[in-house]
Amino acid sequence: MIPILYTSKDANAPVLNGTSGSLINVLTKCLVDGYGAKQPAGWTKEFENAEKTIAAFRNNALSGTGMFLRLDEKTAAANNVYVQCYEMMVNDTEGFGPFLNTPLSIKKSGSIGTSLRGWAIAATDKFFYLMIWYDVADPLVVSPTVQGSLSLFGDYHVMVQHSYNSIAAHGYGDWDNLFGLFYQRDIGSPGNQMVMASRNINGEVSTPTGLLLATIGFGPQVPFEPSQHTYNNGPDYNGVHLFIARPFITEGSTQVIRGVLPGFFNHCHNYNSFSNFQEVTNDGRTFTNFKFTHNTSSSTDQLNWNFFLELGVDWDVVN
Repeated sequence: MIPILYTSKDANAPVLNGTSGSLINVLTKCLVDGYGAKQPAGWTKEFENAEKTIAAFRNNALSGTGMFLRLDEKTAAANNVYVQCYEMMVNDTEGFGPFLNTPLSIKKSGSIGTSLRGWAIAATDKFFYLMIWYDVADPLVVSPTVQGSLSLFGDYHVMVQHSYNSIAAHGYGDWDNLFGLFYQRDIGSPGNQMVMASRNINGEVSTPTGLLLATIGFGPQVPFEPSQHTYNNGPDYNGVHLFIARPFITEGSTQVIRGVLPGFFNHCHNYNSFSNFQEVTNDGRTFTNFKFTHNTSSSTDQLNWNFFLELGVDWDVVN
């Protein structure tokens, strides 16, 4: 399936803000119902409470694994959401085969209230990326501090055969706690709640399994500190050739490469070479840039990161 890109700048786009239920509404409109001229991605909403502050979404159970994504905006602070994934759910609370040791808290907005926040979702019926710029309404605004997060959920491309190829992952950055976003090196120690699966590569469902996202080779993108991922020293894009790398999904405990993310590429250029949502055509392929920036006078306080999604191709095929 060719992915659909939904953004907060679309006509009739749903609103994301620091109020309970706003992210569930955004995902409902993008994944299940559609809005304006945008068709839905093909997920279903299997469960929802009466207040629409708890919901469980499911990817295509025929072409995919049928994994469940549960969002809880009822018990979380109004500007956050608690996230858990399951292999199966029986109601809006109970599930089997959790992906996370404890629910993950994702920031929807830097503050509680109705201030609009920028977002983008690139989705198929089996997989989606969620980008949130939680301090600004317009992610296209030029600013040295356009902070945000990337989350991803769904089925990835298998490289070593195993029984359940679904993943839940999240990365974010803010002033006080720069965990870094998805990076060409390890995202962190396995089991640190940032990249997780419900089973290990042997198919055992005893506990959630920690994964790593990494590429082969490092290039010019290097962190100033292990927990503060940034890059300023990559080559400027010369308009001819991209310097890109596809991250592999690696089981943290075994170091076995399990698969790759659909349509996702890190690039190793200077972070100022591209603007947010910019399309770049290279060797006959078109890539869309997504940008997060936290650039201050101190190099160790910088979170500068871009990645590419190849949106015009079938994500069911490794390109």
